[in-house]
Amino acid sequence: MAKVRFRRYKSFSGPVIYGAPKATAFEKETMKDFFKQPHLFRAFWLTSMVESAGRIGAIMMADGTGCTAGLHQCVAIYPRNMSRQGSLFKLLAWMNKSVDLSSSALGKLFDDHGWLVNEHGQLVDKNSLHIISPSIIREAFTPNQGRVEFGGSHWRTATRWALRFHDYFSNKEGIDPQIFYALNEMNKFTKEVKQRRLLHHTIFQRIYKEYAGYDFLPQTLDLAMAVWWSYKVNAPDVALTKLNLALMQYDIVRAPKKFSRALIRHLITAKYGAWATNRYRRTWKYARKMWEEDLFEGTYAIFPEPK
Repeated sequence: MAKVRFRRYKSFSGPVIYGAPKATAFEKETMKDFFKQPHLFRAFWLTSMVESAGRIGAIMMADGTGCTAGLHQCVAIYPRNMSRQGSLFKLLAWMNKSVDLSSSALGKLFDDHGWLVNEHGQLVDKNSLHIISPSIIREAFTPNQGRVEFGGSHWRTATRWALRFHDYFSNKEGIDPQIFYALNEMNKFTKEVKQRRLLHHTIFQRIYKEYAGYDFLPQTLDLAMAVWWSYKVNAPDVALTKLNLALMQYDIVRAPKKFSRALIRHLITAKYGAWATNRYRRTWKYARKMWEEDLFEGTYAIFPEPK
């Protein structure tokens, strides 16, 4: 059985499972051809490593999201905006094509509550098909409004859910669906969503179109945008603001290195959460393993080592 730990985050608390240490989602063969993979794969890899060290079955239920799971760390709800469900259920619907959810222990626990995940990626009442509200989801997964203390009935309830989610996401048949889901969503977000902070342009129009898509980026920009994606998953609005700031400072075609250095600087110095401390250190640690050394050290480094 997986080890369940207690963790506190700001005003929230609950169980976490760090995943299986040796059960990585990324095969050695894949990593040997790292730079033959698409740019978005590299961005996804860095994000996954920063979020969960690439471990399958990592579960977070101590941050007010109800449950955060998957290599891309998808949330059940958004604690700052309780008006809609998060992307976790879309991921479950995608994975269900390869790993049957209804016959799993997690699916049976949903069924016990009178719920199911529909084909649209929504958690709904299995009889009325009404969408379950975020507040009900969080209270079911992590009672006491996401403030679960160690021991007692609330802890047992939350731990039960954590173990069921862990078991489902630990199925190796679900690794590729998680990766494909993430890449598909990243591509859609890049090409289809017009961003208010980018003057209603898409990210593709402002960044990737200038280089005829994803596959012709200079190394500096490839790294900078991978770092941006790894930060964006934590706070999209803040990350978009920093992206726009760098775009206002430098022309992405005429000065890609200056733009890349500025973008990373804005991210690693941001006064948001642990962006300038823990996230900076984790992102640098993993990025340093794969991208060229001179991007991290020396006069022309764009991603300096944390002090």
